[in-house]
Amino acid sequence: MVIHDRTSFWMAAGAAVVLSGLLTLVRAQPAIIDLVRENSTDITIHMPTDGPRVGDLLHPDEEWEYQAFWSGYDPDDYMRIRVMQADKLYAYRYVWDFLHFTANRDLDVLIAYEASYPEIPSWMNEYERTSQTLRGGGVDYAMYRKSVKKGDRVTIGSIETHAGRMFQIFLETGPHDPAPFIDLRRDHSGDWRDDLPEPVMADHPGWIDFYYDCWRMGDLGLQARPVGGSHFDDMHSGNFIFTWDQVWICLFAKYVQDAHPLVVDFMDGIDQLWAGMDEDGYIPHKWNHQGEYRIQSPIIPLAEWIHWKHTADKDRLKRTLPLCHKYFYAVKRLQSSYTEGLYSASFGGNGMDNRSAGPRIIDLAGQQALNGLVISRLAAVMGDTSRQELFKAEYDYLKDKINGMLWSETDHFYTDMHRYWGGDQKTTWTLASYWPLISEIASADQADWLVSALQDPGNFKTAHMIPSTGKKNPYYSETGDYWAGGVWIPTNTMVTWGLYKYGYDDLAYEIIMNHHDHMFRTWQRDSTVYENYWQNGIGPCPTGGSMKGMAGWSAITPISTFIERIIGIMVDCPANKVTWRIRWTEEHGLRNLKYGKNWSRTFDMIADARSSAGAPVTIRINSNHAFALEVDAGFTKKTFDVEAGDGQVFTVN
Repeated sequence: MVIHDRTSFWMAAGAAVVLSGLLTLVRAQPAIIDLVRENSTDITIHMPTDGPRVGDLLHPDEEWEYQAFWSGYDPDDYMRIRVMQADKLYAYRYVWDFLHFTANRDLDVLIAYEASYPEIPSWMNEYERTSQTLRGGGVDYAMYRKSVKKGDRVTIGSIETHAGRMFQIFLETGPHDPAPFIDLRRDHSGDWRDDLPEPVMADHPGWIDFYYDCWRMGDLGLQARPVGGSHFDDMHSGNFIFTWDQVWICLFAKYVQDAHPLVVDFMDGIDQLWAGMDEDGYIPHKWNHQGEYRIQSPIIPLAEWIHWKHTADKDRLKRTLPLCHKYFYAVKRLQSSYTEGLYSASFGGNGMDNRSAGPRIIDLAGQQALNGLVISRLAAVMGDTSRQELFKAEYDYLKDKINGMLWSETDHFYTDMHRYWGGDQKTTWTLASYWPLISEIASADQADWLVSALQDPGNFKTAHMIPSTGKKNPYYSETGDYWAGGVWIPTNTMVTWGLYKYGYDDLAYEIIMNHHDHMFRTWQRDSTVYENYWQNGIGPCPTGGSMKGMAGWSAITPISTFIERIIGIMVDCPANKVTWRIRWTEEHGLRNLKYGKNWSRTFDMIADARSSAGAPVTIRINSNHAFALEVDAGFTKKTFDVEAGDGQVFTVN
């Protein structure tokens, strides 16, 4: 196996390929996979030009194991291509076939198809059922066989009514060289990460390594979807997409720019959610779970705002703004019909699974207010005055309701409600109560009180900030216990985003640096990122569970927060403006940042090393376009007019 720099070959970190000849896809490579046996003439797998890329729909499953193979099975004689629910479920929008390959010598193709199904799809009619059986995951499989001659092109799977059928593909090749499989998604003479934004922190090379390794881990979570694209995912399963996970993922995915050979549009995951919308606007809490009518942190419009600020793409807004409109009212209809204008508790703790909550919850009300605010502002962008006014009214209504009913003058904190109707408040002391900051609902005084709770060692101020549940909550857990105290990247991002909106820049920065440090030191020790982190030390929560390798939303801090809040560079494409909050004295900045529609804008921007925090800052810029640069150096603020061209130098003094 060839090892490359930046934390090595793509399958090396925790991945394993069984070299016996049986390909076993384990969790470390749940990506879109095109495979061919290295140094072997068994088969060649081709990429069709008229349909999904070969392997787009292959989904490994770490929990799925074989219990019993058929008599005479020898792993040295077979190549296995692991497939999960590979028929209509993952390709229903296409007219193309699922998988193609050409045999480079005579071999047999075996399909293990669930024996309980009364009929087989028509593409399997040319296969002969055998007496062989396979058992795995509690499922019995019947084996179907077809002999293939050298040069034959084999087509497996097609668009039929057999949605969601599970089958396995085996190629009986005979004895062959047990060399490892290699991933053909990219040219391994290079590394697609070379084309990402290149962060510069001269005195912190470990942070740079952490950044690139999170992209590697994120790539292992790549998924393909029926809408035709590939997107970064949270690694829970290839079978579904959590709505709010995918929204948060957009924060770092936007920085993939045009680097990844398969991620053409970082919004493909969001587009799959939109594609799953019912006629009435309902989208389930996770894609591929239609019919359950479960809402969970329905913040998809925020993803459209993230995309707009990074690309200024009105063509997309023209398509998605009406979808945001329908979605808002579906959430309102399902969760706010009988609750005095507030919002009832949604599925799974509204995403904070085991947090204590009342029947009416502050976070869903705050999220829906944020949706109203975002949709109103996006409507203004499009010149849609009627929609702008409609959603501004929805936002104002929720702002009044939340401040009038969910603010406790006793606890000086936002609350849930004890009942579906009536005025009894329930203060839960969780980060759910901080959505009114990001949604711009809180008054200045209310924001001060929320900040006081964050700085209170008897509540939210812990060794690793910010615990999802404060110590004043009777169900707070010193060992984290998932959402009963653990630190989570999405809630940390939400709270600090809100703090910046209210001018608490220094506190937000302090929390971010504390959080990044704990994630970084955990990565140094464990070579991974986790679903959640322990609030009292290094590593994941000791209790409650924490998924390893969770470079979905857990990649936000090492990638986008690192760029935007630690290095301090943020782009506002619609305003043609870049802001830079400079607090470092070492050489630092960013090279090869691309943004705008079709990644049409790019710049390098580096600040020279200097002797002290009060010393003048020299900034060197290469850019292919003109923009306004607003610099906050701590001791002063200045705005510069950057022109298109290389070698530009600006001094902040």
